[in-house]
Amino acid sequence: MLQPKHDIKFIELCIQYSSLTLVYYDYILTLPSEIKNIWFSPFRLTTALYFFCRYSLIANVVYALAVNGRFPLSCDTAYKVSSALSVLGRAAIVVVWGMRTYAVFSGSRVIVVIFGPLGLSVVILAAMHVPNVSCSGKCNDTIATDLLSAITVVFEVLLTACSTLRAVQAIKIGGSWKEQRDGLMFMILEQGLLYFVFVTGFTATALVLNYTEPNGSFSKRLLNSFTIPISGIMTARFVLHLRQWDKEHTNVATTNNEPDQEVMRSAGVIRFASGRSSDETVISEFGEDPVRFGRREVLSEDC
Repeated sequence: MLQPKHDIKFIELCIQYSSLTLVYYDYILTLPSEIKNIWFSPFRLTTALYFFCRYSLIANVVYALAVNGRFPLSCDTAYKVSSALSVLGRAAIVVVWGMRTYAVFSGSRVIVVIFGPLGLSVVILAAMHVPNVSCSGKCNDTIATDLLSAITVVFEVLLTACSTLRAVQAIKIGGSWKEQRDGLMFMILEQGLLYFVFVTGFTATALVLNYTEPNGSFSKRLLNSFTIPISGIMTARFVLHLRQWDKEHTNVATTNNEPDQEVMRSAGVIRFASGRSSDETVISEFGEDPVRFGRREVLSEDC
């Protein structure tokens, strides 16, 4: 019969390999969409963010090989390399969801003031965590680890609440929910809620474990193999959905001979117009403020 220590090691490996299976199964599923909407599309900010979200997940492979004794470096060194790669993915995730909220609130400075420091804190704390990771599970800086978990949960919950509120407001202005199902804002609402359910649930549970379980215990780091991979998967899928939606509706507009310099889409429209500032160009990748557009459309119809 296996000793408890061996049991824990076996469970840890099973969790790690199940995480890898999830990541690369999703990659296989989304590869055709990635080729179509990322590889053969013009390079944009979301292109770089997508690659960081998707390909920083190689960190899981590095760690899995290390804990299994099949990596050329020591386990602790490989874990540090894995954690450093994860920081890039985490930063991209923060930027994508932060920019999405910034865009749907018309580039509001209030959003920058609230979410800028929170997002920056998440990235900085993640970077500070890298030198302290260990395959034994013991962390020399538990304060930074606990703060990282807590601020990440606060960041995600606030982002979801703000974006959901804005999306619901826009859908109500644009008409019935049934009429808005093909709109950008309905898609953003759907993806945001899915992200909240899958990712924030794991992050919140990991936070509870960080505070309740002893340092170095297996249960304390039980969900570490899933939090960043699931977050990266959901964020990469969101970017793909944005690109797919943009391409489909641009093709529709071109077919209908609409002006190339300005493409307007209902229910959370993305507008592309000539002479935009670089800030407007960045915002356009994540959508125009749907509430402002909806009100403008109502006024134009009344006139």
